[in-house]
Amino acid sequence: MRTLPHERNGWRLWAVYFPDGSKIRHTDPTHARCTTSSLEPQALAGSRPVPNYGGKLLKIASLSLSSNMCPNPESRSPTSAEETLTRFSTPQAAAKYARSLGGTATHARELRSISNALKAVPAQSLVLDLPCGTGRLLPALVSWGFRVTEADSSLHMVEHARDLARKQALKTAETFVVASVFETGFPDASFDAVVSNRLFHHFREREVRRKALSELRRISRGPIVVSFFSTRSIDAVYFRLRNVLRGKAPTDRIPISPADFEEDARAVGLKVARWIAPRPWVSKQHYAVLLRS
Repeated sequence: MRTLPHERNGWRLWAVYFPDGSKIRHTDPTHARCTTSSLEPQALAGSRPVPNYGGKLLKIASLSLSSNMCPNPESRSPTSAEETLTRFSTPQAAAKYARSLGGTATHARELRSISNALKAVPAQSLVLDLPCGTGRLLPALVSWGFRVTEADSSLHMVEHARDLARKQALKTAETFVVASVFETGFPDASFDAVVSNRLFHHFREREVRRKALSELRRISRGPIVVSFFSTRSIDAVYFRLRNVLRGKAPTDRIPISPADFEEDARAVGLKVARWIAPRPWVSKQHYAVLLRS
């Protein structure tokens, strides 16, 4: 196993190659924020040889975190992007996530929706799953004939996804990347399609959503399938009523109108080709199939 660093926009990027030829590329360590303690870094500098830790995934942190990634915590409140990257960065979060939704009715509905969204994408197309979480969508994406790249801001999530691929012998899933949706490190138009499932409902600020959508537009040459929580549902009405009764102002998983989401997409050069609702008028979960405008 060896690492090869290179630079992109001030970041030090690492490619981690394993003896079996597979790799995990750590492109943007923003999920580590101002600490690398959760990453337990084993190699940090140069291109020095890296020992083989018995086939275990090498954990890496960057040396070149820019100063604006670590503001004074007392100077402002964190954005929803920072909160999300931090919340899902730990081994505990990954272990919990690995136990959620798999095999449920919700999972089945999401797979049907994503399959519907990707029905025009030919087999053998290169599809990015970002955030991949612990690889819940991976077996289905591979079974539909796609060549899949799994990416997530959490190294621990990517570890789980890679373990899942090994256990299920998903040999077409060869690339696992630690990357932020805000700066993935991929070249322009790298993928035939992109799936971003269960991420945007964490982004309450439109500028955060637009930054993420802009990056997804840059790296995709085909459809971009994005889930979000819509106000057009009974669940959304219940969500708002419950928070009013509790006297709380919600800060996460806040439904937005399809019109607001469409405006975000349009602002970065995307258009909504289709809307897909897994449970129309019941569930907050909605999908937008986006194309370049």
